[in-house]
Amino acid sequence: VKLKKDKLRHGVIGSEPYYHFVARVKNVFHELLLMPYRTIAVVTHGGVVSAVARELLKIGEFDLLGDCAVLELEVANTKLKLIAMRRATVQPKTT
Repeated sequence: VKLKKDKLRHGVIGSEPYYHFVARVKNVFHELLLMPYRTIAVVTHGGVVSAVARELLKIGEFDLLGDCAVLELEVANTKLKLIAMRRATVQPKTT
């Protein structure tokens, strides 16, 4: 199935609504922020990575999200901050 850029009306019949998916992703990452670990690895699919970039990091849409892409994040004042990206590029924001 070829997906459309519109995350709310992508055309995948029977799929989870976008806002439900984002709520689940946000809940998991908020739980991770409360853990006492200095380093945590999260291995997941591109949908979660895209949602984190879009909804939590507020960096926009990916222009490229390659196989085995890596986003390195740190916690800054109880918020996630992007430190580095490999095998991924973000579309330039338009004003």
